[in-house]
Amino acid sequence: MQTFPTKPSIRRFLQGFIFVVTTLSTCPAGTSHRTDEHLTGQVKTVKTESFHVAPDRQEHLESLYEVTFNPEGYIVEEATHGPNGALKSRMTDEREGDRVLSTTKWNSRNEPVEITTYKYAPDGKVLEVTTMGEDGILQERVENTLGAEGSGELRTFGPDGTLKSIENYRRSDDGKTTKSATTENGKVISKEESRRDRNGNIEFRDYRALDDSKTIREFNKKGNHVVIISELQQDGTRMSTASVRNSKGLLIENSTETIYPKGKIHPDREIQSTKSRRKYDRNGNETELIDSHNNDKCAIRVKRRYVHDPQGNWIKREDWNEGCGMKPQLSFIQRRIITYY
Repeated sequence: MQTFPTKPSIRRFLQGFIFVVTTLSTCPAGTSHRTDEHLTGQVKTVKTESFHVAPDRQEHLESLYEVTFNPEGYIVEEATHGPNGALKSRMTDEREGDRVLSTTKWNSRNEPVEITTYKYAPDGKVLEVTTMGEDGILQERVENTLGAEGSGELRTFGPDGTLKSIENYRRSDDGKTTKSATTENGKVISKEESRRDRNGNIEFRDYRALDDSKTIREFNKKGNHVVIISELQQDGTRMSTASVRNSKGLLIENSTETIYPKGKIHPDREIQSTKSRRKYDRNGNETELIDSHNNDKCAIRVKRRYVHDPQGNWIKREDWNEGCGMKPQLSFIQRRIITYY
């Protein structure tokens, strides 16, 4: 069954925590969250209402999502509300331009429950990341010690201040390739190698847990960027996911496959694999999504129609579903209220 997002694909700051800390300063400059979301003009706020549409065309509000950008185009606040308007969660960033100083998570009672602070070297490299929970209790602290010729060491400390892991990394003389190894309790548990081009874009990444619990392969192929993640689950199955992005960074294909013990797909499971393919217009708005299951035995096609404001940003999106014996029908609507500086 087709599922729909209840909020837009706005970023979160830490994705692949250790990888980001060691490479943050090498990422390409000149982009912003506003650009990433394909918003034009000096957008200040975006308020998105998401509705499920019943077969009788009745609209049912599912959620409300609000995001606020600073003048430089970076997110400084996100908030999600339920269908009754009650706050579900909120996140705020304290920033200096494109640099995050702290991130605060708030609960449904609008109380701070987690604060993450960042310290930087003069050249912009992250030196320390500290996460505090409620009542100021330490959850985790990461120290980045910079060495000569691009080498360094990441130390992660737990709530009681004890050392949890150490990642030693070393960059090549040209600064493009980084090799690292992570140690816990005196034992190496994972290794990683990554390479970036002169603009700071990732060309290749190979992460491997030595117990084979997780592997990540990231590389460029025919102008597209491919990420493949294989991860062992608690029930003994292995979940493999693959995503492909085009030269503009738009997700054009992603797939998931569950592999059961003995290397065979379990015959009693209805869905063993899924695959999604996406198309976009020239503004980067998704116009078509095709979800297929069980090697294309059944495919659902979602066509997305937009209404735009004078700035060129969409303010209404309709999702029309068809396939698997279903005639085209309106199933999902998002409406946006956009304000500008």
